[in-house]
Amino acid sequence: MAIDVKRVADGDPLEFEVVVREGNGETRHHVTIARTLCDKLTAGKHTPEACLDGRVSASCSTASRRNRSCGSFTLELGK
Repeated sequence: MAIDVKRVADGDPLEFEVVVREGNGETRHHVTIARTLCDKLTAGKHTPEACLDGRVSASCSTASRRNRSCGSFTLELGK
């Protein structure tokens, strides 16, 4: 699986365009994350992009086929 993250806005919340590629398929997502949450998840040691593309370890579990829960936020996929 490959995850490409492009920041598209520096406000609060931060905004990103994310492309997830696996096998022959891909999905595209518009993702927002509050600066304070991003700082909390990265402990100020990583970029927001690293937080979203999986370089920052988090205890994640698949909540359902369309939602992935990581810590205290949910990234909704495929809406």
